[in-house]
Amino acid sequence: SRINQINERRKIIVARYNAAFASLPGLVIPYEAPGMSSCFHLYVVRIDFAQLGTDRAAFMSALRVRGIGSQVHYIPVHLQPWYREHYGYGPGDCPKAEAYYEEALSLPLYAGMSDEEIERVIYGIKGIMMS
Repeated sequence: SRINQINERRKIIVARYNAAFASLPGLVIPYEAPGMSSCFHLYVVRIDFAQLGTDRAAFMSALRVRGIGSQVHYIPVHLQPWYREHYGYGPGDCPKAEAYYEEALSLPLYAGMSDEEIERVIYGIKGIMMS
C-alpha cells in the first residue's frame, strides 16, 4: 500500500540529483525515455574518471570520507568467474559492457533519505568533481 509513496519519494530525489548533476562535465545522469516512468530502484551515474584525473576507487574513497556510500553498479557477466571458466570469456570480449562498467557508480537512493542526506550527496559529488 506504500509503494506509490516510496516511488514518488524516489522520483523527487532523482529529480534533485538530476538537476544538480546535469551540467557537471564528465558525469552522465541516468536516462529515462520520454513517456516512460521508472521507479529508480538504483541511481547509477556514469563518470569519466580519467577526465577527472582519478579512478573509481579513489573517487569512492573521497565520497566515503564525506560520509557518502557508493557502490560499483555491476561487474559484466562475461567477466564473472563461471562464464570465464565455462565459456572462455575475458576482457575485451564485450567492450561496450566493459566501458560502461568502468564508468558506472551507484549513488545513495532510498525513500527514507532525509533532505540533509540528499544535499550531502549532491555537495559531495560536486565538491569532488569541481576540485
